[in-house]
Order: sequence, then structure tokens, then C-alpha cells
Amino acid sequence: MPDSFVGDFSKVKERSFNTKRMPEGEYRAKIVKIGDHDSNSGKPNWLYTVKLVDHPTAVYPYYVGLSQEQLWKIRNLYEACGVHIPKKKARLRRDQLLNKTLGVVLEDDEYEGKPKSVIADVIPFDEVSATPDNAEEEDEEVEDKETEEEEEEAEEEGEEEEEEEPPAKPKKKAAAKATKAKAKPKPKAAADDDELEEIEIEDL
Repeated sequence: MPDSFVGDFSKVKERSFNTKRMPEGEYRAKIVKIGDHDSNSGKPNWLYTVKLVDHPTAVYPYYVGLSQEQLWKIRNLYEACGVHIPKKKARLRRDQLLNKTLGVVLEDDEYEGKPKSVIADVIPFDEVSATPDNAEEEDEEVEDKETEEEEEEAEEEGEEEEEEEPPAKPKKKAAAKATKAKAKPKPKAAADDDELEEIEIEDL
């Protein structure tokens, strides 16, 4: 076996994309590179390299054909990047969207038996809803917050119960005193009877 090798790497393509599979959904992204691409049909295309803002290692290609049939796709891409295209003839520069931010909708796909994600649509950056990863984190934060609030409420209720217990004892004493007071009406009753008898006598 040779212990050295000479190879011509001038025509070897660099790995530009990492189409790692991500949960389907909307993501914030940025166009980091734009180049020319020849499609299988021979028609010219612009190739946009799109990187996810929150997952920088995830990089996807987005192809736009330069034909009348693809004008809708070109308009959607420019509008998603915040560049308005008027309803008339317009000249577009290839690098006009470089470093622009936008939103992308990822969907599941497969290549040579391996799962991957592809850009199914583009939307404005500020219209991106919570990504699946962020949504899970938000749900966990909400659950933790609710648990903390429930614990605080339980502690407050416990403190209120402890504060209410001491005044309950005087009530019993008051009730006992009332019972004792009711139990000693006889002397008064006798006095009342004398008064009633006196009144009865005068009335007669």
C-alpha cells in the first residue's frame, strides 16, 4: 500500500449543506450565500444557502428558477426578506438578498433512505411562530411556573389556617361563660318574681 497520495481537489465540491432533520415547523433563518445553479432541465437557477438562526449547523439549499413560471416563487422569497416587488417589470440583482433574514417552513423528506428536512415555504421573519423546540421549552416553563404558584398558594393557605386557629379558643371560653351565665338565672328569677308579684298586687 502506498504511504502517500496525490489528488487534484480543484474540482471537488465543498460540503455546503447540512440538511439535518428538524421537527416540522417554522424557523427563523438567514441567507448566508447566493450562487448560480444549473438544473437538470438546463434552465438557470439561483441557489440560496439558508442557515437556521437558532440552529447554525442546520443549512439548507433553496432553488429559484429564473423563468416566467417561477416568478411567484421569486416574489415570495423577496417579500419574505422584506423587499417589496412592484407589479411591473423589475430588474433583480442576484446578491440583493444576501444576509437577509426570513422565516422558513421545514418539512420532512428522504434522500437515499435517510430522513432530512427541506424548505417547503418561506414567510416573513416576524411571522415565525414558536419553533417545536422553543414550544416545548415554553410549555415546561409554564408548567414550572404553575407548580410554583400552586405551592405558594398552598403555603399562604397554610399560614392563614395557622393564624385562624388561636382565636378559635376564646370562642369556646365565651361559649362556656355563656353556658355558665345561663346556668345561674335563679337569683334573678326570684327577684323578677317578687317584682311581678308586687306589680300584680298594685294592679289589683
